[in-house]
Amino acid sequence: MPSVLIAGNNDVFRRSFKEILKMHIPSLSVDKSVAGSEALTKINQSSPDIVFMGIRLPGKNGLELRREIKCLHPNLVISTLSATTFPSTAKSQKNTGWTTSFLKTLLRAPKSLQWWGP
Repeated sequence: MPSVLIAGNNDVFRRSFKEILKMHIPSLSVDKSVAGSEALTKINQSSPDIVFMGIRLPGKNGLELRREIKCLHPNLVISTLSATTFPSTAKSQKNTGWTTSFLKTLLRAPKSLQWWGP
């Protein structure tokens, strides 16, 4: 069964994003975490297929955590979830090898995510 980890500091968004994913892929196993260290522990324990991760996580930020995860799990797909599109954030993501990002908006589901990338 495919599995996903959603790592982000916003509980409402984590729950909403999980519901959206499950609506489209009912068999998907979805786990959630708040802090960077918790996300890393869950990744090491469950080996998800994809990680959707915020930039502003308690403890380690998403950019630092991504580097650490990629050292341990080089083939793991990690996608950014961000509420901002500042050029400095996009540049930092590009410099750490991120290839996919989703912009969180305040629109209601399922339009609550908009894709943005390089």
